[in-house]
Amino acid sequence: MINMIRRLARTPRGTTKIALTLATALGRGSVALASDRTWGGVNGRISFSRPTTPIKITYVNPTTLATQDIGFGVQNWTFSRAVVGGKVVNRIATYMESDRRIYVANPDGSNAVAVTPPAPAGAVTWFLRWSPDANRIAFVRTVPSTFIQEVYLINNVTSSNAPIRLSANNETCSIPDWNRDSNYVTYTAQPTNVAADTEVYIQPITASNGGGRTLVTNNDLMETNPRWAMNGSGIAFSMGTSEQLKVHLVLTGNLGTLWYPVGTPVAIGTTTGRIFTMDWSPDSTKILAVRSGRLLVLKSPTMMKFWEEFDTGVTINSNAIWSPDGTKIAYQPTGTGNLSIMTPDATSKQILVPNNVGEVISWESL
Repeated sequence: MINMIRRLARTPRGTTKIALTLATALGRGSVALASDRTWGGVNGRISFSRPTTPIKITYVNPTTLATQDIGFGVQNWTFSRAVVGGKVVNRIATYMESDRRIYVANPDGSNAVAVTPPAPAGAVTWFLRWSPDANRIAFVRTVPSTFIQEVYLINNVTSSNAPIRLSANNETCSIPDWNRDSNYVTYTAQPTNVAADTEVYIQPITASNGGGRTLVTNNDLMETNPRWAMNGSGIAFSMGTSEQLKVHLVLTGNLGTLWYPVGTPVAIGTTTGRIFTMDWSPDSTKILAVRSGRLLVLKSPTMMKFWEEFDTGVTINSNAIWSPDGTKIAYQPTGTGNLSIMTPDATSKQILVPNNVGEVISWESL
């Protein structure tokens, strides 16, 4: 996953979201389950993938350590679980490469309904992100036979409709992230043939083709991985050169349904390197980031003031996610196939599932 994030240069929300991928043997398929964020509640279960053929998705109870396989294990599908207000919505969004369509289905794969027509041949579809209200899906699709990645929106999750391209034509974009109200997305975009010049945008989902969006950054640097705080107060992202990135933050505000950036981005990380933002804590006071595989926790009791950067001393294979109450972090240590959890200060660590763990996907309250 870290290599995938670097090549794209997150995990949503509302109550739960993040996207992550497992490359198939062909390097094109992916598995993603967007249900890792909640506003709080009991730390009910963690989902993760098994590196099997076909790929399996499994739950583990972090208290009893009981496991249960869920959904269907069909290779080249993408899973995105909808959760609202900490409650699991009994449907998933999936992408099947065999017919190049996105489906919405029950968690076991039954009653699947195609919500898009077939994607163009040669296009790759991945990183499905449910909106916080579970009524829409944002995702990334490549222009056929290129590395250009565009952001699309599905407005209707009950029947097949052509997705709307939110980003401008032929821009290479990052994984989108939602605001708390499900009416804006943030992403980075790089115009074709403009080396390293990416910018962060926020855009209302009522617009298309880059229309109505607001420029958050405006420089000759590289920006990547914007993540919108769960309380809507700011967007964290990485900014710098390809080898020297630092975590930055810009405040956001709203007047009714209109959202906008407040002020200019401010560096909140204390170190520089290949640092990528990953996920906000449920209370929007901490940010997970990774520097060359090493897990960092940036924390502040108040937005934009007195930020501290803590090196956990842990290196990870894929992504890391917060528990619903923000007291634990789930991750996969480098060089192992384990699913582990630890406290944000790294003083207490526990292996939940030894071996045979692919990607840590989500942590849901029940």
